[in-house]
Amino acid sequence: MDNPRILLLDTGRLRELILYAAIRDLGYSRLRPKIGYLRSTENYRNLTAFISRFRRRVTTPHVVSELSAWVLRTIDTGRPRFWELVFDEFERMDMDEETLNLLKMPLELVASLGATDVSLLKVAGSFAPGNSILLSVDGALIKECKDAGLSALHVWEVIAA
Repeated sequence: MDNPRILLLDTGRLRELILYAAIRDLGYSRLRPKIGYLRSTENYRNLTAFISRFRRRVTTPHVVSELSAWVLRTIDTGRPRFWELVFDEFERMDMDEETLNLLKMPLELVASLGATDVSLLKVAGSFAPGNSILLSVDGALIKECKDAGLSALHVWEVIAA
């Protein structure tokens, strides 16, 4: 793999980073069972160190929409504080959002992967070869990226390093 400069983040990775910060910084300890991969400070440090190596961090509005729906379903009290944390995390990471219209997505891919994953796949494919890498836990998305000649990693490959 070349030295990619752009990191694409899926919903789960952003949610986990925000969850970790919410538990640590805002006292949302009741959310601890929702953490899937960042179960230790070392895992968190490994992930944030990996993310910081990239000049640009990108997601899509589809991912932000999924994150928003999750917040509305999960956070009953203190939602403004929680959203402030989300905004802070996006600013800290200098997160960009790349838009891809649904009608520009291949119907068969949307039917199998969903619009959010297809948006990430297509945005990754819009960058110069070897210039980006997608971080996910979604095996189907990772496989589709690799089949398309795009770089993709499972989060375990990063946090267990």
